[in-house]
Amino acid sequence: MLVERVLLFAAASAGLAACSQANAATPDPSQDIDCSVVAFYFSGLAEHRGVEPAQKRALAAVHKWYSKKVQAIAKDEGANGVLTRAGPVLEAVKRDPMNMRDELAACTDRAVNDGLR
Repeated sequence: MLVERVLLFAAASAGLAACSQANAATPDPSQDIDCSVVAFYFSGLAEHRGVEPAQKRALAAVHKWYSKKVQAIAKDEGANGVLTRAGPVLEAVKRDPMNMRDELAACTDRAVNDGLR
């Protein structure tokens, strides 16, 4: 159910996202930091665009789940490493959010398969 809601939001995000450049770098959905950034962006977008409450909750849950993983990475590897990776990923998402829907779906699937409930 959570995945369905997030995927529904991802499909609807084309109407929410601003027009942007087409050649942005692609976040890697197999990386926790990248997924945290993607989930952060779409969770924030949902808050500001009046998305249905169930979709907001689903996106917030995905973001929170990846945030915990990134906090552990920062504890092990240091915050600078996280920021070094997260900054360019956020810029890529901001440049081309409409083309990040597949990454959001892949990150959501991975979180659910890894234990997000």
